[in-house]
Amino acid sequence: MPLFRYVALNLAGKKIKGVIDADTLDAAKEKLKKQEIMAITIALEKDKGEVVLPFDLLLAFTRELAQLLRAGLPLYESLLTIEEKYRTHKAHPLFLDLCDRLKTGNSLSSALTCYPKSFDEVYLSMVGAGEQSGSLGESLQQLALLIARQSRLKKQLGSALIYPAFLGVFCLVVVFSLLFFVIPSMQELFEGRALHPLTQVVLAVSNFANTYLVAIVSIILTVVLALLLFIKKLC
Repeated sequence: MPLFRYVALNLAGKKIKGVIDADTLDAAKEKLKKQEIMAITIALEKDKGEVVLPFDLLLAFTRELAQLLRAGLPLYESLLTIEEKYRTHKAHPLFLDLCDRLKTGNSLSSALTCYPKSFDEVYLSMVGAGEQSGSLGESLQQLALLIARQSRLKKQLGSALIYPAFLGVFCLVVVFSLLFFVIPSMQELFEGRALHPLTQVVLAVSNFANTYLVAIVSIILTVVLALLLFIKKLC
């Protein structure tokens, strides 16, 4: 079902934004009218690709859905409650689509398969098993605990990598200074002298590094940037 993004005023006169599903623009306006919301602007939501839930929102969604189901609320009403809570969130279209798919007769596990970037195979398998056994609330509760553990592990791993990454960058700065500044400034001292093989190797490496400076700097920056992005992703 198409999604329409709107800017409207509620009964209190407060400006609100959100997304609503409807077959047509007129049907979307009628839905908002029934909810006692006066639309200021409303337009068809353009497809921006798959909505991806951040890790913390995935945990919150799983935990809240588990709590609602364990409290005895039916699945569709539970999802509708969550959809209303995140109506102004950028991930709202995902929750709205899940409600729409359940309303048309799909199971939760089949609806979640439409968002593989947010719900992995383990998540889908546990939801499917919970649906078949009639213990979806308990399965989601276990999933919430699993996601929370994964979150803690990722933060701990990210924290553990910060110091080695800092130490690595510091070592690169020292080596860079030696190869490109200190050693070249001392080469005149070694001209015409018999040098130790290790000294000759160091001078040769410095000459090579200065000859291919641009390529080496590009490689170092690429590696450092990749490490920083990896650490940021873990955190």
